[in-house]
Amino acid sequence: MRSQPLVPASLGLIIALALLTVAPAASLHPRLLFDAAGLEALRAGSTKGQLAPIRARLMGRAERLLTAAPLLVSTTKRGEPDPPGQLKGLEAARRLQGRVLTFGMAFLLSGEKRYRNAALAELDHALGNWPIWVDTAHQPPFDLALVWKAQGGVDAAKGASRPLQIPPVKAFPSIGWAMLAPSQPAPPFFLAFKNGSLAAAHTHLDLNHVSIAVGDTMLVPDLGSRPYPADYFDRVKRNAYYEISTAGHNTVLIGGKGQTPERPGTLRGPIEGNRFTAFVGVADGAYDVNTPRARRHVVFVDKRYYVLLDEIEPAQPSSIELRFHTYGAVAPRAQGGWTVSQELVSVDLVPAVVCGGREAGLVGSVEAATGWTTPVKVLRLKSAVDATRFLIATAVLPSAGLADRTVAVSQAQDGDDLVVDVGNDRLVWRRGPDGYEFRAVTTRERRK
Repeated sequence: MRSQPLVPASLGLIIALALLTVAPAASLHPRLLFDAAGLEALRAGSTKGQLAPIRARLMGRAERLLTAAPLLVSTTKRGEPDPPGQLKGLEAARRLQGRVLTFGMAFLLSGEKRYRNAALAELDHALGNWPIWVDTAHQPPFDLALVWKAQGGVDAAKGASRPLQIPPVKAFPSIGWAMLAPSQPAPPFFLAFKNGSLAAAHTHLDLNHVSIAVGDTMLVPDLGSRPYPADYFDRVKRNAYYEISTAGHNTVLIGGKGQTPERPGTLRGPIEGNRFTAFVGVADGAYDVNTPRARRHVVFVDKRYYVLLDEIEPAQPSSIELRFHTYGAVAPRAQGGWTVSQELVSVDLVPAVVCGGREAGLVGSVEAATGWTTPVKVLRLKSAVDATRFLIATAVLPSAGLADRTVAVSQAQDGDDLVVDVGNDRLVWRRGPDGYEFRAVTTRERRK
């Protein structure tokens, strides 16, 4: 059965009912908008006057939806026909929203638990059985659905669910994100890593972007999106907005240029080993400047700190620039690098010193980012010379992760090995036919 969408009159009921709510009594178990007495007044008011026929229509729709066919989601590409009885993800999501709101209102007005159970069953079905929850430019499976299903979903009869046990380090490949934290929930710090397709209509040009938080403070954030102007989804004009562009993300520019719309990227990992977890973001061939190899490695060491390795090989000599945005303060670090601080927490961003003295051949500066709607600073780490090969390691040292953040960071080439020292830790990458691969973490004591 195809259900009818909520009509404006039904939305009017929701607004009218909200106007009937009263402030919750502090001594009663809280509801969001009203206490038990307010709920009774709301139910009684909905049966009178102009609200009565609207309530009847909503309850009738809820009753029909109880026997409606489940929403089935197609994974065909945009513009391709869907199998019979299936819908594109966005259309299915809109219908799901209508069903859940209708069941929720029916339960609120009637107190009948069958409507509450139906709302929970709809959500459980969507999370556990929909093959995709994103634009079909991204490929299934949809990771949160798999986690939900593995955890048992919702027990609709009891109206309860098991808490999701998401691992502290987790990849979500279909949406191109990875989360690296020492613990969950409420991690003391985390780094989020982005890679994936640039083909979706809503995408940002953000391959190999990182976001860094300590506690509840986003020290190195993703800027998000501004209130949508009229041309925000014009394919050409939209990409010129700062927060959409590569320059507006915490990633790499090559030759002063950003990434090209509709190019693919790949998130590899997690790669697990003794004392580390690693990911690789592959953005080969995804830049306006011809760059056969553009990769960022993220290594999480001992659940204490991170090391980024940017492996960039443009076809012609070019500059590169690492960018990090913050709403906090940025100050030079006495031992080299920079400290980003805000709300009593901080993180150090420390480019490795290359044997010979310079910080990976980078020149650092802090500037006000132009083009964003809110004042924000950008730390720019730009190569001193143009080249066709860059290997730049940057240690990310959260204030909640290391007791001693005064450690030195250096890198050196040893044949096919790239060696990066962070204090007493040694990280080793080895070059193979497909570029560098992370191999191991050791310590000075173990190397004696």
